[in-house]
Amino acid sequence: MKSALGKFLGLLLLGSMLSGCEMFNSSDEDEAEANPLVSFEETANIDVLWSTQIGDGTDGEFVRLQPALYRGVVYAADIDGEVYALDSETGKQKWQVDLEIPVSSGTYAGYGQVVVGTEKGEVVALSMEDGSELWRKKMTSEVLSVAAGDGYIVVIRTIDEKISGLDHDSGERVWIYENSQPVLSLRGTSDPVIEGGLVYVGFGNGSVKAISANNGVLRWEQTIGVPAGRTELDRMVDIDGSPLVDGGLVYAVGYRGNIVAMDAQRGTPVWKRKASSYEGLAAGFGYLYMSDDNGFLSALDKNSNSIIWQQKELEYRELGTPTVVSSYVAVADFAGYVHFLSQIDGSFVARTQVDSEGIRGRMLSVGNTLYIYGNSGELTALQIR
Repeated sequence: MKSALGKFLGLLLLGSMLSGCEMFNSSDEDEAEANPLVSFEETANIDVLWSTQIGDGTDGEFVRLQPALYRGVVYAADIDGEVYALDSETGKQKWQVDLEIPVSSGTYAGYGQVVVGTEKGEVVALSMEDGSELWRKKMTSEVLSVAAGDGYIVVIRTIDEKISGLDHDSGERVWIYENSQPVLSLRGTSDPVIEGGLVYVGFGNGSVKAISANNGVLRWEQTIGVPAGRTELDRMVDIDGSPLVDGGLVYAVGYRGNIVAMDAQRGTPVWKRKASSYEGLAAGFGYLYMSDDNGFLSALDKNSNSIIWQQKELEYRELGTPTVVSSYVAVADFAGYVHFLSQIDGSFVARTQVDSEGIRGRMLSVGNTLYIYGNSGELTALQIR
């Protein structure tokens, strides 16, 4: 297996953002062998509730397609622009539409709308009811991140480090916030999160910012990763994972930076710890769960920077963002295995392979049910007992 770094790096050329990202050749990187799967006694049972095909999935492209779940319906799109609505309990199709344009972002669903971003820099909003198109808006560049909404504003992040607030009903731009672009960036962008009238988002220069959802005015900024090194490659400090807002705090982690807890209203740091990850965070049992760029899965005390436990048996397996499901934490790897671990001590309780082409998009959970969209396009609902 090639190193995770080689698979995730993208080159952003200053002054030519309209041309998008050029991928580094992973053969230029040192190779690191993924840990083989370890044997363990399974103490939980996994049932497949349903599984269905969502078009061609990612069709071999490096995009993070992930589903959305809203009031008993799962929404998902493939890279060719096929958008599906499925009953979350049965997987039965409610509707399907073809946007006839390549989709490059995960799916957002909320307040009557399903929103996806495209490779050509368009954002399309569909009706939750029947998939009919509500509006379509041209953005400044490709959209890789999942949109966010509050019923008034739909927030879009583009790969040129711009954050746009669009009117929920019309799609017209209400405001735009521009961040300075780093020379080099990982192939991915942090999803914006709306909470309490603020938009929280991480940037390629290692900063987390809180922006007013109403007018796009910067409320605060906190640096969690400081560029260091002689080359631009060494100086990359991207934040690609979504910030996590919980209990009045914002948690974020960056590549070659720190994991930081910040006051949600003021941005002042509460605690921080050295860390490196290009994924998001999850919370449960009073812990934060983080998969780092080495493939270690860690549980940290939410109220301090202390590590409660760390599972190292998944080293170099290119772990995705952890997801809490029931009393367990689940994480997917490059080979499409989903690993279930105890939240208490990080021990393995179950494992199943969902998609041999891998799982890149974030998994979703409700109760003891986990929804997984594999790279091949297989959308699966698992239940853990």
